[in-house]
Amino acid sequence: MSDDYPVGEVPTACELLVAMAVEARRLADEVDAGARKRLLVIAHTSQLLAREWAAAETPAASGVLAARQLATAIRAAEHDHELGAILARVRSEVRARVEISAPGYAD
Repeated sequence: MSDDYPVGEVPTACELLVAMAVEARRLADEVDAGARKRLLVIAHTSQLLAREWAAAETPAASGVLAARQLATAIRAAEHDHELGAILARVRSEVRARVEISAPGYAD
């Protein structure tokens, strides 16, 4: 991915999620069946998160600006004090979505 962005340009969170999904799908072709399924779940979840993140930010122009501002704030460690809460919420949402799409998979 570093080849996709010139020095000094930083991808947005949505771009990072999409890149993570692409890489997870690529790696899924190189591993055993159990790891393949987990990587495909990661890829799918990353794409869902990117889509939801992008959809939540409207209008599009201000959404891009807000995403860039959030990415800048995260890089500046402005949200470090709430990372535990953010991670817990993301995990909870991911588990709920996985349970819908693949009941029993998370067990």
